[in-house]
Amino acid sequence: MAEAQVHSYQHAADSLQIGNQKVSRTTVMSKVHGIAEELLPEPELPEEEKKQCDYLYIEADEDHIHSQREPDCKNGMIGKLIYIFEGKDEVCTGRRELRFPHYLGGLYPGSEANASLWTEVDRYIRNHYDLDVLKTVYISGDGGSWIKAGRDYVGKSVFVADRFHLMKYINRVARYTLDNADETKARFYKYIYKNKLLAAKKLLTRIQNHCAGSDKAVEECRTFLINNWEAIQKAFHDKHVIGCSAESHVSHVYSDRLSSRPMGWSRRGSDRMCRLRCFVRNYGSEKIIDLVRYRREKVFQEQHQLATGTDGAFVESEAKVRRTRSRSELAKYFDALQVTIGGPYSTVRKTFAIRERLSEI
Repeated sequence: MAEAQVHSYQHAADSLQIGNQKVSRTTVMSKVHGIAEELLPEPELPEEEKKQCDYLYIEADEDHIHSQREPDCKNGMIGKLIYIFEGKDEVCTGRRELRFPHYLGGLYPGSEANASLWTEVDRYIRNHYDLDVLKTVYISGDGGSWIKAGRDYVGKSVFVADRFHLMKYINRVARYTLDNADETKARFYKYIYKNKLLAAKKLLTRIQNHCAGSDKAVEECRTFLINNWEAIQKAFHDKHVIGCSAESHVSHVYSDRLSSRPMGWSRRGSDRMCRLRCFVRNYGSEKIIDLVRYRREKVFQEQHQLATGTDGAFVESEAKVRRTRSRSELAKYFDALQVTIGGPYSTVRKTFAIRERLSEI
């Protein structure tokens, strides 16, 4: 799965091939699809170990993923990405780095699933930070309803408009004023700094009346200003607010694998890949084996819940018998082949090791 979260399923399958021993891309896909919907649970830290931080920052954005063939996804699927961090440190001129980021994401379609996502965000903050010290959690984004909903679930949170998206709306409108584009942009920012929404709306109306073809750009800008005016004011006047880099993070975390190439995804596959890439960002690819074990234990527990009395013991013993029998057969062939093929790094030894690893997944 470490390969699959970076490259195609076929590439991941090919990387496991040794001699004539092959793993199909369908097998790789099944392993990705089998990831538990809830990844490794975040443990709650003791009060004395929780971090003390005055301000936390959350940035959220989405990636549009092309659907493979599902009729209910004609316009594709939305992969939601949220990350929590303590601030940004300047690495070099023009480049900053997130301080202690933690990523959460997946499809989470609909209001109930979205509520579940934001509840996970709030749980992570409560489990890792001292709420008595924490003053404010700033949520930044493009003003989408699913992002604004975070205020209802994350304690001490306020929504702050992403200045990058504001700039895009203003630039798009200003282009219709031709030679006066720079002057028009300056007037918009002047009205924003001075908290004059009415003046900004009048300027939009004048542009719409005198510039042919500007209707759509003007209405989009007007809607963004009206719906997010308070959040825009926070972005410009709250000294603790820092710039939002959500679009670039979506590109690195999701788009590189999910949408930058002409490929289609199933709903389950895209959701699990989003979760897997967030997991690797948080813990590193070397921790994927822990994720696989967690998934296997969860499936085993679900089987126990379905079974009762001696049935549960039968499920457990049956599974152990199958695993033991499979490993015994592989070991028998391995021992026989070792008599004629020696060397600690032989192909037979590698093949056996790969099969043994796959049997644990």
